[in-house]
Amino acid sequence: MTPSLGQGGYQAVEGGVVLAHHAAPGGDLAAGPAGYSAERVPRTTDIAAGPPRPPASRT
Repeated sequence: MTPSLGQGGYQAVEGGVVLAHHAAPGGDLAAGPAGYSAERVPRTTDIAAGPPRPPASRT
């Protein structure tokens, strides 16, 4: 199952919060994009993959 439109909106808000955290004043601006990617890629990959599939039934 793919994410719904509501999930996409939530991901945008969540991404904005993470981006703001990594671009905070006084932070390392050069390291910001790498920190953002390191934090967001695993989360967005899990969402895009969808829920775990049940094991195949054996007949």
